[in-house]
Amino acid sequence: MSLSRIASFGLPLLAVFAFAACGGGDSSSSASVSPSPSVSASPGRSPSPFASASASPGSKSATPAASASPSGSATATASTTTSPGSATATATAAPATSAAPAAPRGPLPTAAASYCDTIGPNSPPNSVLGILRIDGKDVPAGTPVQVAFDGIPGPAEYTRAAGGYRVDFGTSSTTGCPNKNGAKITVIVEGKTYDIGATVGSLPAVRFDIDD
Repeated sequence: MSLSRIASFGLPLLAVFAFAACGGGDSSSSASVSPSPSVSASPGRSPSPFASASASPGSKSATPAASASPSGSATATASTTTSPGSATATATAAPATSAAPAAPRGPLPTAAASYCDTIGPNSPPNSVLGILRIDGKDVPAGTPVQVAFDGIPGPAEYTRAAGGYRVDFGTSSTTGCPNKNGAKITVIVEGKTYDIGATVGSLPAVRFDIDD
């Protein structure tokens, strides 16, 4: 090949290389501009957080509706205030009245003058008590019942309830008192004498049922 042909082919190639060397810098700068549109597109996603934020207040607005439920339970408790009405009905009940004492059936016999009444704070009484039935019937309340010591009349008391009696008496250690220790005790009801089988000082309380 002649030098003229080599020169004809070589010059264009040198021009191409020179253009590439010079134009390569320009192409790189143009490529650096191209990413800018992609960067500007990224802020376009910013509305998504605002959209989610606007939805959260909507959920909070539903919570005040739930506060209406306690008001319904409060009205249910108010209905229980009617219970004190029952207490008012109980308070209006009339109080029970005690029974009036029975009227005495005859005068109360008196003790003999020699009877020694020793009952006091330091000397409690002895007692005779029991059932009192005559002719198969309870003796009415207010019936006089008397005790005697070796046949000498002692204190007497009215029966407090039908079918029962109690008489309290004192004891003495003095020889001249009929109610001295060891004296025989009898009960007198409607003129009839009953031997109880006990003596003064044997027991502080003697039960003797009369069913005559």
